[in-house]
Amino acid sequence: MKIKHLLLSILTLVSLEVSAQFNIRDTTIGFSIIGATAGYEIPGGDLADRFGSNFHIGGSYHYKFRTNWIIGFEGISSSATR
Repeated sequence: MKIKHLLLSILTLVSLEVSAQFNIRDTTIGFSIIGATAGYEIPGGDLADRFGSNFHIGGSYHYKFRTNWIIGFEGISSSATR
């Protein structure tokens, strides 16, 4: 039984290694990158006396060119409570 598990583990590792190999030219493609972010902050200590909690949400879009240059924009909206 242990030999089966060992053999299965070795085959899995070998197959992962084979699938991870790629041609270096494959990395020079253009593609879009879309991102989103959200957060909630609660101040503590002395800051809690003067400030309330804060919520923010945002997004981003970037494009990577074949020449490995990246351009993009990001936006964020924040809402504070007291």
